[in-house]
Amino acid sequence: MQKMNLKHYEQTIKSMTKTPELNDWRLTIGLVKPNSRVLSIGCGSGREVKYLVEIGCNVTAIDIDPECVRLSKEIEPNAKYIVGDALNLNIDIKFDYVICLNRTINYLLDQQDKVNLVNKMYSFLKPHGRLIISTTHFFSSIKSMCVSVLPTRTKLGYYPRPSQIGKWFEGLEGEIFTSKIDSTQVILLKK
Repeated sequence: MQKMNLKHYEQTIKSMTKTPELNDWRLTIGLVKPNSRVLSIGCGSGREVKYLVEIGCNVTAIDIDPECVRLSKEIEPNAKYIVGDALNLNIDIKFDYVICLNRTINYLLDQQDKVNLVNKMYSFLKPHGRLIISTTHFFSSIKSMCVSVLPTRTKLGYYPRPSQIGKWFEGLEGEIFTSKIDSTQVILLKK
């Protein structure tokens, strides 16, 4: 996975946590039940980690960027943190929820890496656990379509096609639910 523009990410976090209206993040994170064991893939600067700990969850958070983990620890020291690549994560703990929010999966530009990450996340679920992913695909908005065809703005592959998203879950047992909130595609897999 690649590092993101941290300054832009922090500004986005500040604006989203200060706005009172419902947005895709608030609705998606609300799917997690209080007092659950949660693995946060690509925790960034810790917005969801803080919220989850506040509702009594036992949170393990991973991010490839040490600076993001440092920021997350500052705002929520009561979680377990791992600096590393989620594709290489090996832990023996099983979780009620594995979450991968804020288009984190889009930073994997290779389709097979996305499939591998979904399989890895699925392997960390307890029986009847839930995997929650938020992404933006190629047809989510005019912006994502335009950015996808301008390789100078972003690397090709950031916005997957809807048919590619379906392939992330091939061979996994469980029920899949999807919903669109603004331009964000929320995917919930119940194991």
